[in-house]
Amino acid sequence: MAGIFISYRRSDSQGEAGRLFDDLVRPFGEDTVFMDVAAIEAGRDFRKAIEEGVTKSGVLLVVMGPEWITAKDEAGTRRLDNPADFVRIETAAALRRDIPVIPVLVRNARMPSAEQLPEDLKELAYRNAIELTHARWRSDILLLIDSLRRLMGSPSQSGSVAAAMPAATPGPGAEQGSTSRIDPADQQRVSRELSLIIGPIAGIVVKRAALQCASLEELYLKAAEEIDSREEREKFLEHLGNASIRAADVAETAIPLKAKPENLEATPVSGSSQPVNKARPAPLPPPSDHRKYALLVIGGAVILGLALIVAMRFTSSRASGASKAGQTLPPQKYVEQSAQAAKPTPTTETVAKEHKPVQSSAAQAPSANLAAPVQRVRIPADVSLGLLITKTAPVYPPLARQAHVQGMVVLDADISKDGSVEALKAISGHPLLIPAAVDAAKQWRYKPYMVDGQPAPVSTQVMVEFTLSSK
Repeated sequence: MAGIFISYRRSDSQGEAGRLFDDLVRPFGEDTVFMDVAAIEAGRDFRKAIEEGVTKSGVLLVVMGPEWITAKDEAGTRRLDNPADFVRIETAAALRRDIPVIPVLVRNARMPSAEQLPEDLKELAYRNAIELTHARWRSDILLLIDSLRRLMGSPSQSGSVAAAMPAATPGPGAEQGSTSRIDPADQQRVSRELSLIIGPIAGIVVKRAALQCASLEELYLKAAEEIDSREEREKFLEHLGNASIRAADVAETAIPLKAKPENLEATPVSGSSQPVNKARPAPLPPPSDHRKYALLVIGGAVILGLALIVAMRFTSSRASGASKAGQTLPPQKYVEQSAQAAKPTPTTETVAKEHKPVQSSAAQAPSANLAAPVQRVRIPADVSLGLLITKTAPVYPPLARQAHVQGMVVLDADISKDGSVEALKAISGHPLLIPAAVDAAKQWRYKPYMVDGQPAPVSTQVMVEFTLSSK
């Protein structure tokens, strides 16, 4: 198998490059992955070692951090403009030999344009990049491993992300080799929601988990095991219909899966290829079905009681608020006429009171409240498109490009008074395209939408198009 050469700049991405090296050594071996610190013997000419490494490699990974394009030497000259710069030598040698070059973006780095690169590196600007994020490092690495196996021609490794993942053990409600009992539409919905958290790998995770689950609730709980953050896991499980199930299972999944006792009668640990040994003596007996049902009944009763209390308080506050004139905001003309009609005939006493500083500021408070800005306004997509000032094009996901996935992603967007995007929610689109569409739409900027002469926050729909070139 041809080697993998990792090119990086120490001042820019040394930590990420070392972590990438360790993660690639596991599936490919130390003899296949080349990095200067780990692979060059002491006393050897660094330039010759780089030249030999690039020549023997089948793929060059260029790790780019935020300062990769702008890094300067002691004299204040940009390093990429120096023909003797080692990063430039490595990348130019691979491009000259037509070796596959993959830009690997870390710490929110952006791909450089051809105008920012020297002549022998301009071709790099047109290479598809892969982004490694801290929150989704594991799934991003699996996608990179999948691409590397295809490029390096290792058919025995199956050439897929699923091959890089440990084999799953069928859980309760599913038999070995059986088909999924979950409706494909529900699987797609769970995959779309999970992809917003862990990325494009969600499709494969959900597909494999569906073979082990007998219900949609089990599928949500199984998919939630792949989410590291407790807050994001709880938010993901909010889609479950039964709140008592959700509360109990969130508490369980908050414990790291690998720390669970192996002899508990629960779903096998994610990533384990060995079935749970139920014959072993368990220090903690599994909960019985009666206990589970009791917890469900108690949880449902508590939630129902809380809902009744909230409804009673809302009804009483609404009834008391109806008698207050300041609770409903009338039109501006009606407010002015009412204030003028309610104003008493000025007397010596009232004039004196109006000149007191405390009462003067208090008298102005109701009018300030009545002049408060209007609430968020829903506007059509074509109206918001006319207000669009800055539109950032999305970065085409490499896996989607390789799978020839294209189409439209529709997002529900909340836009602030100043025209910045506050929140985004996916409505439709392919799971492989949604994360890139969200990242691009976050950077869009709009003209303020005016209501009665004042800027108002709005909600609308935005559409991000992904189209593959016909070339």
